[in-house]
Amino acid sequence: MNNERAYSSWYSHGIVALDLSDPEQPTLAGQFVPAGARFQPIFGPPGAQVWGVAIDPNTGIIYASDMRSGLWIVRPTGDAAP
Repeated sequence: MNNERAYSSWYSHGIVALDLSDPEQPTLAGQFVPAGARFQPIFGPPGAQVWGVAIDPNTGIIYASDMRSGLWIVRPTGDAAP
């Protein structure tokens, strides 16, 4: 969480940015879904499998690990920015 934004991951939904300015009514502020894997997965459908997100509070940069395509480094912009 950074300011009033929370960042999470949920496999094929990629990185999700939530606006928590009203904690009782969180809203979607932004989303980033990585491109599909460059290889055929052994199990499950092809596509993103993001399962870890960390944000650097000093820079606002998000680091996300995708089981199929590797590490993604993302700077949120617009409503998704911290």
